[in-house]
Amino acid sequence: MTRLIGEIGNEDGSIRFHITSLKPINPANKPDPWEQEALRAFEAGEASKYGVIKSESGMDSYFRYMAPLKVEQPCLQCHAKHGYQLGDIRGGISVTFPYKPFQIAQTAGVREYS
Repeated sequence: MTRLIGEIGNEDGSIRFHITSLKPINPANKPDPWEQEALRAFEAGEASKYGVIKSESGMDSYFRYMAPLKVEQPCLQCHAKHGYQLGDIRGGISVTFPYKPFQIAQTAGVREYS
């Protein structure tokens, strides 16, 4: 269900959802470097990760947020064979969207109250 919601959100291209893991079963779900760092932080106990990231070209900024996906009892039906146990970090779900609209709103708000 989570993957389906992500696919619907990705359709217009403005918001990107990605379900990933440090041990992806499907190679297409491989984490990018930012997601790898977040997943390692989750395994160390961090609750979430977020930040504003510049694009590779340096022209655009994106807001990124990621939360862990923990193994719950229903997950074990499929993932126990991969060595996961209840409570383990199975992976994470990240969301990425353009930061520019927030920059514009912030700038407008600063001018309004200056």
